[in-house]
Amino acid sequence: MKAVIQPVKLCILKYGITKYIGRVAIATSIFFNTLFGGLNNQTVSARNYERRKQGLSNLCWIIDSILGEGHCKRAWAKWTVINNAISHYDEINRQLELGDKTPPQAYYHGQRLYQSLFRKMINYTKGSKNER
Repeated sequence: MKAVIQPVKLCILKYGITKYIGRVAIATSIFFNTLFGGLNNQTVSARNYERRKQGLSNLCWIIDSILGEGHCKRAWAKWTVINNAISHYDEINRQLELGDKTPPQAYYHGQRLYQSLFRKMINYTKGSKNER
């Protein structure tokens, strides 16, 4: 038991209790999403926003009312960037193994995607809520 408690104490000291609880909540959300057939590293919030975009039933209105307006959209944007990076992992690794010092093209695509999503999120939070 002591072997489990010690790393938890160190994590709380390093990040603070609020960030620790947030990280545990995200990990739990990813676990339950995966348990019920969701995609890799996707939270329940991101999955529900994806369902909303597809016109399927979703729980975004509940999640957003609890965690703040636009939470699901931000979670989906973050997951999209992470998923894009993961999908290019093999290409990036291959270039690094060949000794290529320049960042792979996938890196720049990921940056552009993130910047595009970030601009959309900023517009969404400023009141442009046309994608609901």
